[in-house]
Amino acid sequence: MSGTFQSYLQLMRLKNVLLAAVTVPLGAQFAIGDEWASEQLAEVVLQILAVVFFIGAGNTMNDIKDVAIDREAHPNRPLASGVISLDSANKFVKLLWTLSIICVVAGAYLLTTSQHSAIELIAIYVIAVTLMITYDHTMKKIYKPTPFCWSITKQKFYTTPDAPKSFTDAKPNCVPSSFFRAFSHYK
Repeated sequence: MSGTFQSYLQLMRLKNVLLAAVTVPLGAQFAIGDEWASEQLAEVVLQILAVVFFIGAGNTMNDIKDVAIDREAHPNRPLASGVISLDSANKFVKLLWTLSIICVVAGAYLLTTSQHSAIELIAIYVIAVTLMITYDHTMKKIYKPTPFCWSITKQKFYTTPDAPKSFTDAKPNCVPSSFFRAFSHYK
């Protein structure tokens, strides 16, 4: 795989990955209390890793799908800039998915061998995977944001030739711009 280690961390969006990883011990704390730190530490650590790899795979898949958009909107991202090739990014996604699944399966195995249910863990993972795949392969085809939409959601205003000049000029396929257009007659 081409690119540097730092480029792959950037492709995974390390800040997002770390924020997501924190949710696992928080969820364990809410679900079972302090017991997780002493009795289920290995299971929690495996699920932290599963989330890290899962979020990294999702963000990488997103960049693969959006590489043309990112060349204009985010030219410094590893794929958009060419630091990492599409072929390498696809191999990286497969690696991240494999590692994530291995961590979930290992965590489920540890839960069942210690007389705990793994059904909840597997259900959460299957739902999360379904949502991610649905978003990346279906919703992006149905919902195609305009440059103006990206400017609202990313809180930046990109000046592209087809970008609308005001809220009322925004294209209707962008939910935020459609919302503002619907209420633009109010002062």
